[in-house]
Amino acid sequence: MKILSVNLYNIASIEGPFHIDFESEPLKSEGLFAITGATGSGKSTILDAICLALYNNTPRLSPIKSYINIGDGENNLSVRDVKTLLRKGAEAAFAKVVFKAIDDKIYASEWKIRRARGYGKIQDEVITLENLSDKTLFPERNKTLVLKEIQRLLGLSFEQFTKSVILAQGEFANFLKATESDRADILEKLTGTEIYSKVSAQIFQKHKDLQTEITFFDAQLSSIELLTDEEQQALHSALNQLKEQENQLVTAQIQLQIQLDWHLKNQQLTEQIHQASANLQIAQEAKNQQQHRFETLDKVEKIQPLKPIWLQKENVQKQIFTVELDIEGFSQKITELQQQATVIQNALDKEKQHQQTLLQLHEKWLPQIQQARVLDIQIQQKKEILSDKIQQIQAFEQNNQALIGKIEVEKQTLAQIQERINQNKLWQSQNAYFEKFAENYSLIGVSCKEAERAISEKEKFRKEVEDLKGQIHQVEVFVNEEKIKNENLVQQHILAKQAYDEFKKAIKGFDIEKLISEQNEIIQKIEQQKNILNSIQKLQEERQNVQRTQQKKQRKKEQLIQIEQQLAQNQADVSLAQQEVSVLEKLLQKLQLESSENVENLRRGLIPDAPCPVCGATHHPYQEQRYENRALQELERQLEEAQENHFRLQNQAHDLLSNKKITEAEIQNLTQKEEESIVIQHQERKKISFLENDFIAKEHNLETLEKNIKVVLSDYQNNVAVIVDKIADYQGLKARETTLETRFNQALNQLESSNRKLNDLENASQKLVHRFDSAQRLLESAQNMLTEKEQSVNQLLDNPSSFLLWKNTPEQFANRLTKAVNDWQQSQENLRLAEQSQLSVNQNILHLSQQQLDQAKQLEDLKTLYDREAQLLSEMELERQNLLGEKNADQVERQINDKLKIVQKQIELQLTNYQKNAIDFQEISAKKQTQEQFLAQLKQERETLQGRIEHWMIENPDFKADLNTQKFDYWISLDNLWIHQERLQLKQLEEGCLMAQTLLKDRSDSLKRHQNQNIPEQSQSDCERLLAENKESEAKVRQDIGKLHNQWAVHQKEVEKHQDLLRQREEKQQVLSQWEVINSLIGSSSGKVFQRYAQEFTLDTLLRYANVHLSSINQRYQLERISDTLSLQVIDKEMGYEVRSVYSLSGGESFLVSLGLALALSSLSSTKMNIETLFIDEGFGTLDAKTLAIAMDALESLQHQGKKVGVISHVQEMTERIAVKIEVKKQGNGKSSIQIKNDW
Repeated sequence: MKILSVNLYNIASIEGPFHIDFESEPLKSEGLFAITGATGSGKSTILDAICLALYNNTPRLSPIKSYINIGDGENNLSVRDVKTLLRKGAEAAFAKVVFKAIDDKIYASEWKIRRARGYGKIQDEVITLENLSDKTLFPERNKTLVLKEIQRLLGLSFEQFTKSVILAQGEFANFLKATESDRADILEKLTGTEIYSKVSAQIFQKHKDLQTEITFFDAQLSSIELLTDEEQQALHSALNQLKEQENQLVTAQIQLQIQLDWHLKNQQLTEQIHQASANLQIAQEAKNQQQHRFETLDKVEKIQPLKPIWLQKENVQKQIFTVELDIEGFSQKITELQQQATVIQNALDKEKQHQQTLLQLHEKWLPQIQQARVLDIQIQQKKEILSDKIQQIQAFEQNNQALIGKIEVEKQTLAQIQERINQNKLWQSQNAYFEKFAENYSLIGVSCKEAERAISEKEKFRKEVEDLKGQIHQVEVFVNEEKIKNENLVQQHILAKQAYDEFKKAIKGFDIEKLISEQNEIIQKIEQQKNILNSIQKLQEERQNVQRTQQKKQRKKEQLIQIEQQLAQNQADVSLAQQEVSVLEKLLQKLQLESSENVENLRRGLIPDAPCPVCGATHHPYQEQRYENRALQELERQLEEAQENHFRLQNQAHDLLSNKKITEAEIQNLTQKEEESIVIQHQERKKISFLENDFIAKEHNLETLEKNIKVVLSDYQNNVAVIVDKIADYQGLKARETTLETRFNQALNQLESSNRKLNDLENASQKLVHRFDSAQRLLESAQNMLTEKEQSVNQLLDNPSSFLLWKNTPEQFANRLTKAVNDWQQSQENLRLAEQSQLSVNQNILHLSQQQLDQAKQLEDLKTLYDREAQLLSEMELERQNLLGEKNADQVERQINDKLKIVQKQIELQLTNYQKNAIDFQEISAKKQTQEQFLAQLKQERETLQGRIEHWMIENPDFKADLNTQKFDYWISLDNLWIHQERLQLKQLEEGCLMAQTLLKDRSDSLKRHQNQNIPEQSQSDCERLLAENKESEAKVRQDIGKLHNQWAVHQKEVEKHQDLLRQREEKQQVLSQWEVINSLIGSSSGKVFQRYAQEFTLDTLLRYANVHLSSINQRYQLERISDTLSLQVIDKEMGYEVRSVYSLSGGESFLVSLGLALALSSLSSTKMNIETLFIDEGFGTLDAKTLAIAMDALESLQHQGKKVGVISHVQEMTERIAVKIEVKKQGNGKSSIQIKNDW
């Protein structure tokens, strides 16, 4: 992960907009840069802008816990709200960060806020994300989703980002010297190990819950009562006796039912005879009332042979009328065609006269057209010549302008060369001392190296003196600290003994066996109350189930009655449908036989030009007019519908039978469910039967009883919780016993070790004083040698600023010296090349000027020749104007020819119209003649048909009086379908009478047969009484059987429940065994056991990373954790790997160790990625010069690890050593600006 650039505008005190690009110079090539500025200028605001764009949060706002609001106009903002970072008086603000993500792609994240209408309420912040590598915008606009995607791309949460990218060393200085409890809190905050305390507490709670469940299972098992073997044998014996008694009752019931059925059937047959007699009388009366319909049907059937002739005559009459209209239309059309022929002839004569006029005009204009055509050719040739001249003139003008432009370019080049020459000479005059550097470059280098060696020797001895001084001071501090520590250890030893004695007194106050006994007793009561509560709830549920089952069974019985009624009706409908199909089949056969003699069959057999066997005519105009036998089709359709109806009724009967069986099965299942629910109710009543005296006698319903049991259950559970807490307290005290004893022994050992260490420190102090005196003498000698070498270098440089630069930063001076020599030599070479270029450009200007003069003369000659040719062209165009004006010769001739062609086309068109008119006249005349002949044939046919009708009337004189009446027309209009339907309906009346007679006879015979066989001994009332008594006895026996079955079913369920509880308890016991192991290792009610393990492991990991960084920063120190604690100690490698207290470190040493811890957390937080950008926001102003130099060396070493490090500081010595700076300057009125500076 790498920060590439930052943009910010109106964030806190930064106005802007400002752009900080870490991938552009000078920041790109520098691994270490400083963010400098006065206090309160806004240095940390740059880090706030980065965090806003990436996380919508900042380090300065995240620790705030207050919910106080501050005013913003008429609105209030929380002090924790990021909107408070909008600069006062600003309308909008934004922060944008471009970064490289963990997928190696470049992204831009932008955070924006604004005020409504520029002065109103601050709107909600908007965050957008863009993939710059793929040039795609993140599609989501929801702020939460965008922030989640940014966190995924960075691979760091906000807390991890502020610990691995933005490092706050202050926390680690506190962490280094904190007490053990404070260090645990800080470690939890920095590394997020609070989850382990939750895991430890949950493990303890899980173990506790499993123990409670095992206790509940034991209580349930003890409450189950099972039948003994003797009770089971007695139950089976009683059940067999009752079943035998039930079989005897069923056999007697069957005999009584047979006799009762005989009486019922006799009564039913008698009622059916009375009903059949009444039905016969009704059928005969209905037939007599419809006698007039029989007479009408007879008339219609007799008139059917005349119907085709009558309809044919009406059709012929209609055709005669149509043909007469056609003949009249043809006559009118012939008259119109004769008039059109006259009009066409007149138009043809007019067009021929116009053609002659145009031919005369063409002969008159032909000579002028030819002369104009010759002039057009000459004018065109002259224009082409002039066009070529114009192109030549333009080419010469362009060449002339090009030469002028080249001359100007060369003059500008000459001026630029002169400017470079002047700049080089000016630079050489300003840096004249560079010439001396170039001449004495080798000698200066040798002198500087000798001086640097002298400086190195001096610095070596100075450091040794300073180190020895520091060590002497440090040993004195260690002696004082060790004395204080010795006194503290004495006090700790006394306190540890007092704490151990108090613990012994506290643990005696617990009677743990009594608490466990009370807990088990209450748990058994809780389980008993739960069982009672479950039984009451189940009893209520089964009562509701019985009610629902009874309601369902009643609905199913009603549904069964409906199905039986529908089935009886369906059987009657099937019988009627079968009879209707038989009648229609017979009618269809008869009608098909009749239709075979119809005249339509004769028409289909007619042959063109052959005489008709009926009338003898050879022309058959109605041969193609075939009439369909609609009555036959309608009868076929009715037969098909009747067959479909019969099939549908049969399927319906099958469906009804299936539904009947399904409904009977459902009623049986519901009865079984009802019996099972009754059995369950009996079982549950038995479970709570012991409560009748205590509760049921006092309460009126199960609901109130349920509420009371829940209250008692709640009280029991509260008591169990109190006892569990007391047991947990006792376990916690027992866990502390070993810890307190260990602390007591540890305090004693530490006191003895402190006494030994105090003696060693005093001996070491005397040795260091002798080494300090010797180093001081060597330092004075090195200083004298350095003074001589510096004087030599100063004489060679002869430049105070260069000498000061060499003295302060030798490496930078060496780079600048080399650069100065190279720049001087390069300037000399540039001056020489510029003077050569100046001479060459002057020569080019002279050559181009001569070419421009030659081009101008040639251009003037071409313009004179162009003017002469243009005069000749004007004369030709005037002559051409006098001939045809502006008209083109070819166009004039083409216009005349086009008019001639148009006239010729008009003549041809009129001739075509005249011929078409003649053809149409002949065709219509022929059609008129044909229709007149056809009209004569139709009239003849009409006379023939009229004769046949009169002949039929003679044979049927009964219809003569009705001829041409409305009644006769009605008979003629009735078709075969009506005849079929009427015949069918009347036939049904006759068959109804016949069926009624047959049914009356069949039922009378059935009654006689029934009364002659199996006459019962008992009367109907005796059978009914005995059968009712038998069913009542059977019901009592079945009830007794049901009770025994219920008792056996209850026993079986109790056995299954007992086995199931045993299995579940065994499974829970196995799980409990596993959790007991885990709980014994890391479980605790407070969660501190596993938390302590995790913190020790995390601290060890953190120290491993810190020691790696310390080895690259300062190889002297190494951190380690004191065994079985969270306390830290330091290994001093230069003092024989002596173990030192962290309190013995000086300020600079503490800073280096804290820096190592900070970098360690950065590595720990980013183990899965490479973080290439770090920002260190630390108060370097509290460090002395020596410690600051050590800190700077440590920071510069980070560059070699591939990290770009930004340091926020306003310390002068620090900023002088860092060349590249991001400078934040105050501008007044609470505003600040940002400027990037490079001191190189």
